[in-house]
Amino acid sequence: MTPLRLARAAMRRAVAAAVGRHADVVLKTDGSGWILDQFCRQIQTHLRGRLDVYVTAVPVAGLRDTTIHFIGGECFYDPHWARDYHPSTRAIGTWWHGSPSSPYDSIRGAVSRVEPVSASIARVHVTCESSRTVVRDLGVPEEKIALVPMGVDLTVFRRPTAEERGRARRELSIPEDALVVGSFQKDGVGWGTGDEPKLLKGPDLFVRVVRAIAGRRPIVALVPGPARGYVKRELAAAGVAFRSSDFVPIATFSRYYHACDVYLMTGREEGGPASVLESLATGTPIVAHRTGMAPDVIVDGESGFIVEVGDVDGMVARAEHLLDDASLRQRVGEAGVSAAQRYAWPIVARAYERLYRSVSVPRAE
Repeated sequence: MTPLRLARAAMRRAVAAAVGRHADVVLKTDGSGWILDQFCRQIQTHLRGRLDVYVTAVPVAGLRDTTIHFIGGECFYDPHWARDYHPSTRAIGTWWHGSPSSPYDSIRGAVSRVEPVSASIARVHVTCESSRTVVRDLGVPEEKIALVPMGVDLTVFRRPTAEERGRARRELSIPEDALVVGSFQKDGVGWGTGDEPKLLKGPDLFVRVVRAIAGRRPIVALVPGPARGYVKRELAAAGVAFRSSDFVPIATFSRYYHACDVYLMTGREEGGPASVLESLATGTPIVAHRTGMAPDVIVDGESGFIVEVGDVDGMVARAEHLLDDASLRQRVGEAGVSAAQRYAWPIVARAYERLYRSVSVPRAE
């Protein structure tokens, strides 16, 4: 066995020893520190005292008598996922997004495995109605599909005071009277500079919308987060002013929403994204594609605006309507804050508890 394989085997043994028979649920994440890790930590935090939850990015082969939730959906993407799955456990796999028509080979391969994998796991977890429709159409029995949405941390993402809004703009070097359009997606391929666009996230569509708006009024584009190289390059080429940063700690991310007048969600296929709930919770008016959680949580024309995927003109029109009308932004923002309350993590975590208890295995003595 090579030194690398020996090291990985040692890591797996360490995880098995650490978890032992003490964890009710093991959440298998990607270890990126980004959205999936944050998602897992919220579940762990809010189930503490009710279920013992262990979060790991290490392969979980050898774990027994517990429930393993493959948060990243690797049971569909990795043909060899079963090596991390002991028959005495119960597995849940999250299907975030993807369809047979996806342009990506990896997603089409995962799509082809959804139905056969579902036969050997306890539940296929989805976060939105559109993903439930996809997996149902792929042949997953209705009784095996669990729709439990993402949640939002309302202690971090909340509507700003006038003072907080002004401070956020000063910290980001944005004039107080500027009109700011934001997108906080990780929309480049990989974890490097992101010069190659991840088209599923729609960075090309975001650039087209912003370029059209900037052609009629001065705006500032706010594009924080990792792997945004493509967006920054295209905005610079179009002469659109923008502010950016790299990896942003979750504790300080709300200030970007606080500095923003309109948020654009231009993803082509989504399971969330987290920014939909975050923009609602912070009272940041959102214009979103009809994908992921957006149509589930936004009432079109009241708590935000919904357009069909790829409708650049429609997104431009609704964003400009918001930018031109401060009172409309106020009304939509207030409605968004109200809508977000149902998705507070303490509420959503209880739905995950019910999911885990529904598939739990008896504890071995």
